[in-house]
Amino acid sequence: MFRIRKYDVDYGRRKMMQSVAYGLGSGVLMPLDKAYAKDINDISKAYPDELLSIETQSKGKVKVGDYITKDNVEHVKHLLDPGAYEQITGVEGRKIRIKAPTLNPRDLDNGDYYEATIADIKSGHKAKWDADGNAVDENGKRWQGGLPFVNPTEAKQVWCNMAMNIGRNDAAAYVIEQKDIGASGKLEYHYNFQWVEVNSTGRADRKVFKGLENELRRQAVFFAASPDVRGTSFLSVWDYDARKIPELYGYLPEFRRVRQFPSNQRFEPLVPGAVWFLSDPWAAGDPFLTWGNHKIEARKPML
Repeated sequence: MFRIRKYDVDYGRRKMMQSVAYGLGSGVLMPLDKAYAKDINDISKAYPDELLSIETQSKGKVKVGDYITKDNVEHVKHLLDPGAYEQITGVEGRKIRIKAPTLNPRDLDNGDYYEATIADIKSGHKAKWDADGNAVDENGKRWQGGLPFVNPTEAKQVWCNMAMNIGRNDAAAYVIEQKDIGASGKLEYHYNFQWVEVNSTGRADRKVFKGLENELRRQAVFFAASPDVRGTSFLSVWDYDARKIPELYGYLPEFRRVRQFPSNQRFEPLVPGAVWFLSDPWAAGDPFLTWGNHKIEARKPML
């Protein structure tokens, strides 16, 4: 039996952008909030398989299990951001192994955050902008719950979704080993540290952490190694007002004191050899109103 495909590659791109223009959200077959309200376990209810198929997207040149390399990347260039394309075709020579798409939305999020988002949709709890451009609920109170804007229609809403709860956990800790390789190919720096984040507001449990209603979150970094930085730690405090750059404090063992760092330290490495800044993590390391001129360039399937 043969099935005539209704949605080709170009249709999906056109339809997604049209939905945004009309304020209909990001679904193609149905808005995402309606799909989520049904508590679906298959995202193809909102997106047809033609938009989820690497075979269709590459016109049969790439299939699940294949690797994307510089030899075949042109077939999927429209699915990549410019940075990923450059890393594959450039000196890095990176490869991407193609896996089958994840269809169950529950597999894409923390369970509590997902459940909070579903509860918000079913109850009508949704975010809006206050007079200062910050996200608040329908009653004008601090946002508490899951995703603030399930069907984002502007770039500011997309950025807010990322920044309000960057790890999708009310509290989380990550143990990280970092090795910095120099231009000669030799190991120059080796660190072990813990990254800890706690949301004060914007929480899935809908509770204000320790009464800190004017804060959005606190982030801390604790270094355990190497010996020259052991005990060094930093604390970043985010105000709920997304127009403000977070405050940054640090403890330096050699001085045995806590000091406050200037705001521009967010855009510099915390330790020698690092190439990441506090502005980087989760691709949303700064409050969403500290940067401007956001716009949606495209709405399409991506790898």
